[in-house]
Formats: sequence, C-alpha cells, structure tokens
Amino acid sequence: MGLVLMALATRTTPQPLSSSRRPRTRAVPAVAARRANFGRPFGSRNLVSHVSSPTTAPTVRTPTTDEAWEASCPVDFSSSPSRVFTANKVIVVGKRAAILDETGFGQVPAHLQPTIKALLRDTKSGTGGASRTSLIISNESDKGDDENAPVTTEVTVVVLPETSKLSRHNAPSGSHALFSELSSFAKPPSFGKSVGIVCCLSHVSEAPAVASAVARAFPTYTAKGGAKRGAEGGNGDSKNGNSGNSKETFIAARGDVRVCLVVSDGETELSPEALARAVSVARGVRFAQRIVDTPPAQMDPSALVREAVNTAAVLNRNNPDAVVGVQILRMTELATQGFGGIVGVGLAAANDGREPALVVLTHKGKGSGSGGRSTALVGKGITFDTGGLQIK
Repeated sequence: MGLVLMALATRTTPQPLSSSRRPRTRAVPAVAARRANFGRPFGSRNLVSHVSSPTTAPTVRTPTTDEAWEASCPVDFSSSPSRVFTANKVIVVGKRAAILDETGFGQVPAHLQPTIKALLRDTKSGTGGASRTSLIISNESDKGDDENAPVTTEVTVVVLPETSKLSRHNAPSGSHALFSELSSFAKPPSFGKSVGIVCCLSHVSEAPAVASAVARAFPTYTAKGGAKRGAEGGNGDSKNGNSGNSKETFIAARGDVRVCLVVSDGETELSPEALARAVSVARGVRFAQRIVDTPPAQMDPSALVREAVNTAAVLNRNNPDAVVGVQILRMTELATQGFGGIVGVGLAAANDGREPALVVLTHKGKGSGSGGRSTALVGKGITFDTGGLQIK
C-alpha cells in the first residue's frame, strides 16, 4: 500500500480562534485557605510549597523544531503517581466511579484522600463535566526543609459525565468535557512550577482521547517573555524552506506537566504499547495546534515546508523500515509543471520572497507496486491573504 500526502502552502487570512471559555467558581475551601493568613504577622506565615521557584523566569531561544517546542513545554505521560502528587497543582480527572476505584484512588496520598472525596461529593458532572478546587494545608512534606512547616497543595477534581449523559455527538471517554474543563482553569506552568494530572480511565480504549484532551489544554506555542524579539520571521531561503529571522528571538522558559494514566478496569491495564499509541496521538495534536497558533508572519509557506521536511526526517529516524520520501515544488517548478492556480494565488507573495509551495510526502508500504492500493491525502495550508485587507 502506498501513501502520498500533498500539502499546499499559500497565504490567506487566518481564522480567529474560539474563546468561549466558561468562568469557574472555586470551592469555598480554597478561598478560606487563602484567607487563613489574613491579618497574621508575616513571621507566622510559615507555609512551604512543594517546589520552590525563582521569581524571574529565564528565557530560552525560540525553538525551531517540533521536538524543541515539545521540550520547551514538556508534557510527560509516563510520570508515576508519586511524582504527579508532588506537583504544585494536582488535578484528578475521570468519571466518578473511575476516580474512586481502588486502582487509582489507592495511589492517592492519605492526606489528600478526604479532600478529594469531599470534592467528588460536592461536584455534579451533568452533561458537560464539572470541576471543583480546594487548597490543602498539611504537615506532609517530602522536602525536609522544616518538619513543622505546613505544605500547601492545590487540588482540583474534574468529574467527567457518565456515558448515559452523553449525546451521540460526544465521545464515550468524555474527552470533550475534559478539554473544556482544563482549558477553563489550567495553563502551562511557569518556570520552576509543575502541574500533575492523574487521568482515571474507565477502559484502556479511552487512553488516546483522554491523552489528546490533556495535550490540547497545554499548547506548546508561546510568544510571551521574549527578551530579544527580532524582526518578522519567515523570510529566508525559499528553495529549501529555511525561513530564518534577522535576529534571534527568545521566549520565557516554562515548567513541566506530569501526567499519569490509570485504568480502573481491574481486568485490563495500560500496556507500554497502548501508552505509546496514546502519546503518539497526543503529540500529533500538539504539533497541529502549534502550526495553527503560530502567527502567519512566522508560519509562512517556507516555514510550513520546513515543518514538513522535519516531520519526514523524524519519521525516517524513528522508523528505519518506513522510508518517507519528500518532494518540494516551489515557484519555478509549479509554473513549469502547470500548477497555474497555485502560481496565480501566490504570485504577489512570491514577489515578497514568500513563494507558494507544494510538498509531497510519499511512503511506499508493503504490497505497493504489486497490485496494492494507493491512498492519497490532500490538504492545503493557507497562511495569509491580503485580498481582504484592501478597502476599495
């Protein structure tokens, strides 16, 4: 079977992202805990966070590859429960029965169990899921700084809707509700901070959807914290897809997200193969999300060409038996081979050094060339369109 991917890169107006996020009301315990020190002398406010961090986040060079972007805001799906529960913010997600199942709940630290049960009792999932947060102050510490110093942990429980409450448009895993809830209060942690997420699955088949929902809630792209912002990116060698900047740009370093997937079904468990499939899908979601989130001044046709070439290189490096071929057609080749539509649309941008491109990725699988079926997936990547900007 042969597989051909053809991607067209031109410039048109980007569509605005949806911002319909519902505000969330935190639980009363969180408010009470935060106000516990009000009026007390600063000397008596002896609270210790799980992870100390500097007040100013360092900057790192803006990544140029997908692997580097992943490293700039890591989401580790292989974290152990013990590592997850030492994060600054702990999030427990799943359907009510899955969260309370002994497989996952038995790994929750004893000092957190009463609070999680109370949050579960007070949270009604409905048809779209719900969340509730509490700030816990305890004497349980793994840092050894001061045995008498209380430890503060912010705990959030996200209860996903039961299968009987779902419509025919929703996934049985409740991943749509999970992303909606996480995006309403969670964000990539700042440098030196961490977020721990325990995903309690009702069945192993839910792993890819749940992992993708978590990955989507923590996007990799950011332009915040740039100490040395350069000129607009994108212009460069249009032939090989190198769209270099005239100056280096920098982004603020970010903390890590620790994720643990636990299956509550006693008859099955998440095998390494199942985890690898879930992580692969989640990585693909973050990759596509970064392409969409990147401003068109940076993600121009040449930048899309570079992304395609890097993706093929990663596939060839990680799968030696699955050779992926790359063919790139730019302005001259497109005109010579009769791609008049692409040439006409991208002609003006080509004069500015942003030539349109046609990228063909080809994988010849087993059976190709001997009567096997060939499959072609065709899509286009519109980066910007100046036509709608001209008032006539």
